[in-house]
Amino acid sequence: MSDELIAAAIAGVIQSARSNGQSLEDLMQEVLADDVLLDGQQRRCLGEVVATAWEVLPRPLSSL
Repeated sequence: MSDELIAAAIAGVIQSARSNGQSLEDLMQEVLADDVLLDGQQRRCLGEVVATAWEVLPRPLSSL
């Protein structure tokens, strides 16, 4: 799996969350939820990446 593919997946999740009216806090709850794929440290790291991406990715014009 390439870095570009992971970045595109994160961007897609953020776009989907925004289009569904979710806040960053809503999305972070989902990212940080306990699951069997990631341990706590990996979830926190992913959460930091998602939060940063949320801030830097442009918002759709319809949400401004």
